[in-house]
Parts: sequence; structure tokens; C-alpha cells
Amino acid sequence: MLADRLADRGWFEIQEIAAAVDLWARDPKSGDRVLFEAKTVSRDNEAHQIRAAVSQLHEYAFCMARRTTDSVWS
Repeated sequence: MLADRLADRGWFEIQEIAAAVDLWARDPKSGDRVLFEAKTVSRDNEAHQIRAAVSQLHEYAFCMARRTTDSVWS
């Protein structure tokens, strides 16, 4: 799982986003919070999944910007 791999590499404050399969964590070098949006991709759905992921990231940024002091777009 992504969370396990991040933890193995020193990432911390790894949290799954409620009602989603996505997560955020803090970079071990900078301490910046990073949002991860994971999708499964095949030849048939690649463009759709990329559009969906980018849209979700923008939605998360909009919603989270109102609830956190962390920079949304670094």
C-alpha cells in the first residue's frame, strides 16, 4: 500500500482522507504536507482517470484551503 511505502521512506503524519482512498502525508525533508490522489489506469481509461484525478485535487485544494494553514499549492 502507498501509506506503507511512504512510511518506509520517512514520510510522517500519514492520514487517509475520510470517505476516500486518497491520503496526505508530510515530506520527510521539507515537512510540507503532500496530497496523494491514486487511480488505477488502463489503456481504456487513462484519459478519464487523469481528468478525474486532477479535478479531485483541485476540489480538495479548494475545500482544504479553508480548513488548514498549510499551503495548498506550493
